[in-house]
Formats: sequence, structure tokens, C-alpha cells
Amino acid sequence: MTNWLQTFLGRPVSDPESERERQNLWISQKLAAWQTAWHDAFDRDPGADPRPDPLPAEIDSDYRLIFGLSATGTDTRKACFALFPGGTEMHRRLDHYLTAPAPILSAREAQDMVARIADTIDRTKPNDQIDWSRVEVIAREAPDADYRLAMTTGLSYLFERDLLLPSPERELPAIAARIFLTEPLYAAAGNSWELCDWVTGAMFDRHQDRIHELAFRLWHAGWRLRLPENGVILVREARARP
Repeated sequence: MTNWLQTFLGRPVSDPESERERQNLWISQKLAAWQTAWHDAFDRDPGADPRPDPLPAEIDSDYRLIFGLSATGTDTRKACFALFPGGTEMHRRLDHYLTAPAPILSAREAQDMVARIADTIDRTKPNDQIDWSRVEVIAREAPDADYRLAMTTGLSYLFERDLLLPSPERELPAIAARIFLTEPLYAAAGNSWELCDWVTGAMFDRHQDRIHELAFRLWHAGWRLRLPENGVILVREARARP
């Protein structure tokens, strides 16, 4: 007997594990194609390092791309981002970070921005509930700062998906693009996640995107938002205004 769901979808029905394997293979093929295309674009940029031969097998060990993105010209970056969904907006965001002066926010202004995040967060169906009214400000150089921060998570924790389940098919190009861009954007931000979350947020849910934008603005002004067991910690870096 023909499976009714197979007939409805017009294709064989697979179990979640097989579907996830198929998606992972598709993503791997996209990563390899984008890696080659980025190296081709870098080859035309006078500021790029020489092309490795052979190319690294994995994008997360391709140091020419990871550490060279922010050193290339804007035309090269534009060509690189044109490969992705939302590439024009992602390129604009990265160029804004690389060229715009960092803003200055007072502690009061930073807390107001946290309140704006709280106003939006429920629209994203987060994985956990946070008491956004409990905001504590600490200085990065405080004696117990390292210990306390080790007990926290970042904002992206609230939006992590179940990796054991297949992804929505329509989101696969964006998911693959985020995987590809993670290491270059992390390196461009000096080993911080806020830039990556904001830039790649252009491909996903608009409410999540708004939250990542606010978190990026905090970070760019010298404030880092962290989530302890309950409530919120705002970490004031050296350049942030008290």
C-alpha cells in the first residue's frame, strides 16, 4: 500500500536520522562550494594572503578566510556575501562594524537596552524563561568577575535548536551560511560572538534579529550581556561608560 504521506509530499518519507544525514551532506557540499568561491574572490584582493594549495579540508581550519576577511576590501567582502541569503544586508552590517566608531552607552542606557530586549523576547519562543527585571552591573576587572562569568551563558542559548532533528528545509541555506560565516565573523570581532549573531541574524526570524541587534549594540559600546541561572548580568568593559 502506498504511504499516504509519501503520496501527499510527492517524495519518499525518511526517518529523522536519514533526513538529517541528507541535510548534512547538502550543507557540506555548499560549504565546499562557498570556500572555493571565497578563495577566488580573495585571489583578486591585493590585501589577501596567498591561496593555500591544497585548500584546507574543513572551513573551520581555513585560516586564510577566517583571519583574512576583515583585511580585505569592501568590494571583496561584497562579492563573498553575495553568495548567501540576505547577503547584501549581512555585508552592510559587517562593513558598519568595521568602519563605524564604537558608540558610548552609560549604565542606565545599557539597562534600558536590556529592557527593550525583554519587551521582544517572548515573541521568539525562547528555550528558557529569564527574569529580565533582575539586572546586575559588574565591572570586568572585578575580583570575582571571571568566576561569575564562567557560570553564565550567552544570549544565543535561548535560540538553540534541537540538533537531533532535521532542520526546516526552507532554512537550510541560511543554516549552512551561518556555519560557514561563524569562524570568520568570530575572528573579525576579536573572538566574540555578538557580531556573528547580529550579521547572520539578517537571515532568520525578525524578532530574534532585533534582539541580536540590541545585544550587538551593547557589546560594541563595551557592554556584554550574560545570563546566569536567573536574571541578567551586564559586564562593563574598560571602554564602557559607568
